[in-house]
Amino acid sequence: MEILIQDVNWVSVVVGASLSFGMGWLWYSDMLFGKVWRDGISIDFSNPPNPRPMWQPMLAQAGSTFMFAWVIVLIISASHIYLAILVTLTIAGFTKANGMFAQKDNYAISVDVGYILAMFAVVIAANAIL
Repeated sequence: MEILIQDVNWVSVVVGASLSFGMGWLWYSDMLFGKVWRDGISIDFSNPPNPRPMWQPMLAQAGSTFMFAWVIVLIISASHIYLAILVTLTIAGFTKANGMFAQKDNYAISVDVGYILAMFAVVIAANAIL
């Protein structure tokens, strides 16, 4: 268990996760890819089939973004950049497969996968700077 918490640059984890989470707001907004992404996921947000409070997916996203940043910073601190890339590509692959199963169109899937790759870049940059 100690390996998961010692020698971790927690500042870069928190900053990388916070910037990545904030980037998600922009990424999925109408300023960038939100409109076309919503069109490609076959859900009418004005009348969703199973409405749930927005705090639930946002909390899940925030927690997952923090864990992603933690894992990437932990791997990078052990000087294993290729492993960090492999982990990120694995998550991107699962995201793509999930999008295909959910019948999203290719553009919506690309937006989701692109967000995973962009989060990786943000966390790597935060770790390099901090």
